[in-house]
Amino acid sequence: MSNETTTSMPPAAAQERTAESYVEEAKRAFALDKYDEAAARYTDALQIVSAKHGEMSHEAAELYLRYGEALYFHAVSQTAVLGGQAPVKANGEQEAEGSAPALSTASEPAAPAVASSSSAAPTAGPSTAAGPSAPADSRFSFAGDDSEDEEDEEEEGGEAAQEEEEDDFGTAWEILDLAKVIFSKASGDAARVGQADAHMLLGDIALELERFEDATNEYLTALSLKKDLLPASSRQLAEAHYKLAIGYELTPGHVKRADALKEVETARATLLARLDELKARVEKGGDADTTDDALLSAAQKDAVARLNVEQAQKQVKEVGTLVEDLDEKIVELSAPPPAQSTEQGKTALEALLNATSQNPNAPKIAADAPVNVLSAVKKKKPSNAEGESAAAAAPVAEKRKAEESGEGAEEAKKAKVDS
Repeated sequence: MSNETTTSMPPAAAQERTAESYVEEAKRAFALDKYDEAAARYTDALQIVSAKHGEMSHEAAELYLRYGEALYFHAVSQTAVLGGQAPVKANGEQEAEGSAPALSTASEPAAPAVASSSSAAPTAGPSTAAGPSAPADSRFSFAGDDSEDEEDEEEEGGEAAQEEEEDDFGTAWEILDLAKVIFSKASGDAARVGQADAHMLLGDIALELERFEDATNEYLTALSLKKDLLPASSRQLAEAHYKLAIGYELTPGHVKRADALKEVETARATLLARLDELKARVEKGGDADTTDDALLSAAQKDAVARLNVEQAQKQVKEVGTLVEDLDEKIVELSAPPPAQSTEQGKTALEALLNATSQNPNAPKIAADAPVNVLSAVKKKKPSNAEGESAAAAAPVAEKRKAEESGEGAEEAKKAKVDS
């Protein structure tokens, strides 16, 4: 009897606290760039929340969003290890040098979609950018067979790393698509915010995989959602306009270059309006509005009144720098494109695309990273159907947890080598 008592399930309140503790661990891991660990902790939290509220609940959708974000960041960080640029965090920090202030500052609100996004995970097309120079020929060696064995091991390790990276992009897409579906079926500002965030991250994944049409569709939808709930001067809107501009600029053949210019000009106008508000906030002085977030609309949460004077002064400098950078981008896009451009439209400004929360208690949402050129990658098509999406998400989470604990890792590796 005593054994049965000790192994019985804890009460619901204790389970909820445990889920919250997992979320806190995940946030700490994410802040330390331990994205894989963050994803694992979100999986733990998801199991508890899904058991209590259901796999298609709003509470689960919030965790799917964070889980997908962590997987996306992990995948991008792996491309950085392989030669790409380091991912940029939601607070604007970049792992490599050259980080810059963020265009946006908080999680976003929403509205009806303008462009329906593709529910199928995008597949990367062939790279159009100039690749790295070919390595020196290492087929001739005076070190004997050991070097050949080492090369074989390195090849196997590289293939395994790429497969894991591809799996993370595909899994992130599926999880975020599920979150998007759940949020779209719910009502209220919070659901619209979550839906917009999911579309933004799906756009980021599509951009990474060079599926520029998919990326622009996702950004257009997110932008439509944000416009209905955010003030016209929101930095989140500026971020969405600029990301959309990047998607247009990278569209092959420069056929969307004029649209890219228009979006950058809109982002600049948005930031100028924000700059005026920030300066007025500094002049006014006084304490920041500390009203509980639960009592505020998305627009109220995004208002400069939520900033104290020190925060407003800091953002005045940030936004001023961003406007200067956008001026340079406008000049660049106003000039005729090069005849044979292999430039992927990347500028230091892409480090500016991530949300810096005005509210320190607000969860990180909008994460981004510069575009990295990937080889052709095939992704599985996730289902939008409610039942199929929920069913697909459960094994994904279980698989992730099993991989974290190392169960079956050696057997899977052996099977892969034998094949």
